[in-house]
Amino acid sequence: MAVKTKDRILQAALALFNQLGESNVTTHAIAEAAEISSGNLHYHFPTKKDLVTTLFEHYEHKMLGLLATPPDRAADLEDMWLLLHLSFELMGEYEFIFRDVTDLCQRYSKIDHRFKGITQVWRETILLMVDDLVSEGLMDISPSERRSLIESMLLISIFWLTYDRLRPNSGDIDPNHAVSQIMTLLSPYLIPEAQNYLRGLLKRYHQT
Repeated sequence: MAVKTKDRILQAALALFNQLGESNVTTHAIAEAAEISSGNLHYHFPTKKDLVTTLFEHYEHKMLGLLATPPDRAADLEDMWLLLHLSFELMGEYEFIFRDVTDLCQRYSKIDHRFKGITQVWRETILLMVDDLVSEGLMDISPSERRSLIESMLLISIFWLTYDRLRPNSGDIDPNHAVSQIMTLLSPYLIPEAQNYLRGLLKRYHQT
């Protein structure tokens, strides 16, 4: 089945935004990549802002879907690992959003508002998972330490791509590497058995 013109435009825009950065891509370049005229592109998306916002909405829908499907039991360390891993895979799919998320939010007020909403849901989901670890006796952490831990996890997650691009030989985002860095933040608060389980997770995913 042939890809609809609108979807072809979005695919071309996403590829170029990810490769070059959204601010460096013109609608003319997107039309060329989609093999359509500029007029046809603007028929479907009158402005570049419409394109960027639509792609962000696709990311938002997928991310909120991940955050809205918690396990049907108390979350464990592997559940948290999986959620973070899927989040970073999605981040790689929509890399342009995280190339310079601060700049993107400054230039697109609608995205700024909605990104803050996603971050709040993300915060609440991690909080619920940490509370599960505490209630299951796997973690011992004070309320102030818990707040600091969750903010650190979010900080690393949101700005990981910026940091990762400064590393030597950086390439496509490696979810396992990113997740391992975040999960090690939990280690000081885990009971010995849970620390051993976490070390097993790190080894399983080839992280040390």
